[in-house]
Amino acid sequence: MDATVTSPYDVFYNGMSPEAAAPFVGALDANRAEMPPDVGDLWRTKIKGTYFLCKNDKAILPELQRLEAEDCGMEIVQIEMDHCPFVSQPGEFAEELHKALQAK
Repeated sequence: MDATVTSPYDVFYNGMSPEAAAPFVGALDANRAEMPPDVGDLWRTKIKGTYFLCKNDKAILPELQRLEAEDCGMEIVQIEMDHCPFVSQPGEFAEELHKALQAK
């Protein structure tokens, strides 16, 4: 299965203008996703995680995001943002992050 992204702007940065996204799109380089090393279950048993489900994500479907987060036992916070909210909407994402931290 080929998962090559042919339109990075549409997939990763659709929450900002093409002009603003241009430096980020230009910095992308093709690479293969690799599995991270096994770190055990500490993250699952000792640390309660929060997952920001990006409802406008075109790279990872929101339904798949939800399944993954639920499988990991994470608290889910839904946001109306794209795949890279920390780039496309940094102020709004910081507010959502702050709210999530305050709720803990």
